[in-house]
Amino acid sequence: MDIRQKNVFYRTAGFICCLFCFLLLQSALAEQTPVNLKHPQGLLWKLQKKGQPDSFLFGTIHLADNRVLALLDKVQPSLRQTDVFAMEIVLDADGQQTLTEATFFQGDKLLQDYLDDLTLDRIYILMHQYYGISTTTVNRMRPWAVMATISSPPPESNKTVLDVELENIAREYNKPVLGLETVEEQIDVLSGMKLSEQLWMLSKAVEDFQKSMPMWERLVNGYLQRDLQSLMDEQLAMMDPNSKIDDRFMDKLLDQRNKKMATRMIEIMQQQSLFAAVGALHLPGENGILQLLERAGYRVQAVY
Repeated sequence: MDIRQKNVFYRTAGFICCLFCFLLLQSALAEQTPVNLKHPQGLLWKLQKKGQPDSFLFGTIHLADNRVLALLDKVQPSLRQTDVFAMEIVLDADGQQTLTEATFFQGDKLLQDYLDDLTLDRIYILMHQYYGISTTTVNRMRPWAVMATISSPPPESNKTVLDVELENIAREYNKPVLGLETVEEQIDVLSGMKLSEQLWMLSKAVEDFQKSMPMWERLVNGYLQRDLQSLMDEQLAMMDPNSKIDDRFMDKLLDQRNKKMATRMIEIMQQQSLFAAVGALHLPGENGILQLLERAGYRVQAVY
């Protein structure tokens, strides 16, 4: 698998699930007064518990951006001193096959069967112009997969995203590389939505595409400043106040995933020191991984 393919696979399976968890969370909070975060600042956190070796949790942003990739120098020493590296998912050959099968319609179904001609033409143009995906391929993709692609910034094909680069470094150090979720679990977050929900989100992604471009720059700037509070505030400003998100759906998208990843981190840390890399917006909040770890008896300390 070449760099471009691996980037596409990870961005689709990893980044978008993280992004939409967060976007939907902010939809639910849009009519409420924003609350101050307990952990508003920091990307790299030391995790300590008596009787266990020190571990680290790093909040990533799933982009191939030189400014983001420069952070590797800040985190490599912590990665080098730990026993195990874990990321949201590991895309081995079986995982790649699973993702491919989930991305495309089976049988004779096509995307054009579910959308009006105007929306479909706009999708074809965006997918070809910004993501280099042909009309024929797009027409075979399920709505959630097209929505996921359009909702992410256009890729830079000659660079690896931050998460993949961390994985490569861990392998160079001969660290075991583990996934905190399975590919099936993460795909189900979006593919498990009702078709009507997928189509609504896809249409909204098309409508919001142009205004999302400057948003990405602001998000990157907030990320580089290690400002988790500003990332949440930025997303809050982008939300549709009329959108209503079902509590059960939100629980599946955010809370269950954070609990699952925190539980699996703890299982590893009981035996070995861990460097875990997950989307930065999984870290803060009442049900974020940092507070889940604190409730499990860990001391969390921002080191960068």
